Amino acid sequence: MDGVEETFAELPLITIIGVETISIENFINILEYTDEVIKLKTKLGVVSIIGKNLEARSMNQEQIKIKGIIETVNFEK
Repeated sequence: MDGVEETFAELPLITIIGVETISIENFINILEYTDEVIKLKTKLGVVSIIGKNLEARSMNQEQIKIKGIIETVNFEK
């Protein structure tokens, strides 16, 4: 399976833990940031996290971890 990791290396990886934590890897930038909506640009489109009391708890150039009450995760091309 050579090359499999390289094929997925730049694609967004979304991990949801319960209803209060979401981690998104491989995003390009933040398009919108409020306590109710966070929109992230990725290579495949825009990932929107909608909820209440949303905040980025940790972030670096490759990953963002968001905490709050997550109601909806949406993907737009």
